[in-house]
Order: sequence, then structure tokens, then C-alpha cells
Amino acid sequence: MRAAVRYFLVVICVLSVAFAQGGDVGSTGRGHGADGRAAGTRHKKYRFDGSMRPLLKAVVLPWDAASMPLASGPRGSSRSCSVDEAVRGEGGSSRWSLRDQPTLVLLYDPSRAVDLLLCARLDDDPAFVAASYYFNLVKVDLRTTASSKGGRRRASRPRSRPGQLLVYDAAGKMTGRFTTSASAADVVRVLEGVIAAAYGSGQDKGSEAIEDMQDVLARNALLKNQLKLQEARLVDPRTGRIREAASQRLRRLRRELRTLETERRGLLVRRR
Repeated sequence: MRAAVRYFLVVICVLSVAFAQGGDVGSTGRGHGADGRAAGTRHKKYRFDGSMRPLLKAVVLPWDAASMPLASGPRGSSRSCSVDEAVRGEGGSSRWSLRDQPTLVLLYDPSRAVDLLLCARLDDDPAFVAASYYFNLVKVDLRTTASSKGGRRRASRPRSRPGQLLVYDAAGKMTGRFTTSASAADVVRVLEGVIAAAYGSGQDKGSEAIEDMQDVLARNALLKNQLKLQEARLVDPRTGRIREAASQRLRRLRRELRTLETERRGLLVRRR
């Protein structure tokens, strides 16, 4: 009997030490990043799986529809900047407004089915949707160009060359170029390296960062769906009174959405 008691006490002590060293139950064990930011954002209940794929279809990618900036030319004329120049911030008052992070530039013609298929292929891929949140997203309609006089823009005939997706790192250097035949998996492989360089601490992988973002985005979409359902149930149609249970659920959902937004912003903190 005494031996059993001693064994039980030893087990309790070992578990106490393990919890003290390992942190919260269910943590990922990844600890903190190099900048001291908590890296354990991938809670078990947030893990992305195939059943959550439809949720990411509701996520609208924040593409910024833009025209090519104008640069000064000879004799008061103007010309369109190249994409490289635009990503570097050239173009004066018409320059693109980009955050200090990598950039994706989609050059496409909406009248071309092959270009639209590339857009649909990327938007349908959960990994690309998640990875895109680490980038500035700029979409340029190839049918518009800048005239050479007075800086005025005019529409032109659709260009014969197909659309392209250009990948730039945080320093404005092109690291990838994809045509309309590219698969989403090919694109994501390149994005993983760019993400690791811009946001990693040396040991972090771009694929892990994408998985983290997938988890947060899917959970966010799920909570927003639940929020709409609870808002519809908030008022009792018979009495016109607020249902307390629905009100409490709404407060809880909004609190968790705020927490998720904080986690999403935390994932976008660049490691210097």
C-alpha cells in the first residue's frame, strides 16, 4: 500500500514538473519566436482540415486593382513604369501604396478566359489563399495603358501576351514569374521561401506560416457564420425581446473574433 502511495506521489511530481516546463496543456511546444512573440497560435481547435475548405471559399482576397504608375519622360511626356519600378515605389504621385512586405502582382486581361482560369485556380487553393495574406496584392488590367502625352490614360487593344503572376520579396526583387499554365502548388512552393525569408526567425518554415494562417482564416470564417446565425436569433419574434442566451453567445463570438484578429496581425509581424 505504501509503495502504491509513493508511486502515485512520484507520478504527480513528474506531471507537475512537465506542466511547469511545457506551458499550457495543448500548446504546440514551439515556444516563442526570436522576437519574443508567442508562436503557439495553432491551437488544436483551429487546425485546418479538408472539411473546412468551403469556409476559405468565403474569404475574399484583398487584391488592389491598380494601374501602372506614370514616370516622367522627355519633353514633358510620361510613360508607364515597369512592374519592377512600381514595386520599388517609383511613379511619383501615382505610385502604388504598398506595405513593407513581399508583393504579388497579377497582370491579366479579364476578357481572356485563360487569365480568368488562373485567377480561379489560385482563389480555389486554401494554401494560396492563406499565403497571400503575407503579401501586398496588386492586380493590373492589361487592357489599360498610359498614353505618351500629358500623362492621360487610354484603353488599348488587349495585349497578345498571356497574363502573369509576379512574385517579389520584401526588398522588391522578383523571385518568381508564373504564366497562366502554372498550378497553385507551384506558386505556393515559391511563396513559402519568400515568406520564410520575410517573416521567419531562421528555423521557421514558410509552410508552417501558411498553415498557421489557414487555421486562423478558417476559424474566422466559421465564427462569422455562427455570428450571423446568432444575430438572426437575437430577437424573439413573438415577444420582440432580446434572447439572453443568444446575446451571450454573440458577446463570446465577438470576443473570439477579436482574439483571432490579434493572432492574424501577430503572424504578419516581420522578423528583422
